[in-house]
Amino acid sequence: MAMAPPLKLYDLGQIDHIGDPEEYDEDDMMARAKPKYYKSTKILGHLYRSVDENKIWHENIHRKIDTGGPSVWDQLLTIVETEIVKYKLDIDWKRRTEEAWKIRNVYESTISDNMWRFSENARSCLSEVEVFCGFILNKKGGQTRRQRDSSIKLKEEIDRIMTWIVKQIRDRGVGNDAETLSTTTEASAAPNRWRENAVELCWACVAVACIKKEDAPVVYHGTGELQSFRVVAACCLLKELNNLARKMDAANSGGGFVGVGRGGRGGKRMTLPLR
Repeated sequence: MAMAPPLKLYDLGQIDHIGDPEEYDEDDMMARAKPKYYKSTKILGHLYRSVDENKIWHENIHRKIDTGGPSVWDQLLTIVETEIVKYKLDIDWKRRTEEAWKIRNVYESTISDNMWRFSENARSCLSEVEVFCGFILNKKGGQTRRQRDSSIKLKEEIDRIMTWIVKQIRDRGVGNDAETLSTTTEASAAPNRWRENAVELCWACVAVACIKKEDAPVVYHGTGELQSFRVVAACCLLKELNNLARKMDAANSGGGFVGVGRGGRGGKRMTLPLR
């Protein structure tokens, strides 16, 4: 965001009587008079002039950000731990660290492969953001036709990868003939152990994703530079924890169906502060 250039405003009836003889050359056929602006009396004009650009520039764009305190990931893990204690769940993410490290290894290896696979330059790879979003950026301007075609293929590939990774995180331990976490019906109100296992694995994935390479165990084969795995794992964790809490609230409220309980419509539903 950039500040608007200085602009001189005139009254509406004043513009017709103002000329710029020093700036207008009659012999120059290409010369054009500079446009002049007046204060609009319409509502949009009043709204536009009420915007204080200097205040926005100094207080919002260039404001000082306090970088101290816990990171957003530490806050997320603290909130999750608080909710686990609140619902008295038998969940300990440390029991699933081995599986979590395997999933992180597979994810980062796949993302790294695609960073090189879809790059036009054999000496440099795409950025993690480009692969994660499925869109190849052109530093010189708009995309070329080749980049647009590659972006379409990249988007399809990353969608396939994300679907598979999410299934590994959320549906582990569920048989092929059983209902998965993402397709189970809402009629079952009682929380099952496999739901707690799903939350446990999601939590473990977020926890191991926040561990730096120098602190990682020998089973980790990545470089520690990729950051998107914890975003995917956090989305799965919030989804599964909310689902489990909703099931428990429905069971405790005595309603026969999820979302229907005694004392009102919808019953209680836990929603995590960070979505």
